[in-house]
Amino acid sequence: MEQILLGRSDVAGWGAFIKNPVNKNDYLGEYTGASCPAGRSGTPRDQYLQDLVTQFQNATNEESKEKIVANLANFAYDPFNYAFMRQVVLELFLDCITEPNEKLVEFGIGGICNSCEDPANSLIITQSGGIPLVVQCLWSLVRNTISISEAIVISS
Repeated sequence: MEQILLGRSDVAGWGAFIKNPVNKNDYLGEYTGASCPAGRSGTPRDQYLQDLVTQFQNATNEESKEKIVANLANFAYDPFNYAFMRQVVLELFLDCITEPNEKLVEFGIGGICNSCEDPANSLIITQSGGIPLVVQCLWSLVRNTISISEAIVISS
């Protein structure tokens, strides 16, 4: 397996980079999605996710907030996390899509998209006034935000 380094990407924030040259079709490793440290640190998943929300609420640095919301959005797709998303995180995602920070909007809309596969989450998003907020994202200057917003509106 090749050595993979993490670092800032000129394309999209953070990225994975190969240290040495590789050939086409070489096995580099396998990404299986974001992993929760529960088990290693002994922290249950709900507590870990709550800690991320608390870190977001206490963060003063915009880049830190962006990373935390991106991390939460990655957890939002997993049916195991749907109930926790309903209880704590959906409101944070909805708040993020009203922010002037385009990265928070992009990651917030991504979290909403990942969460709305669950009918109960979709209902909460709708009842919380989320559809007009999502529609507003269609006028974003960020192509990814627009694409995700379109997908949500079409599936509503």
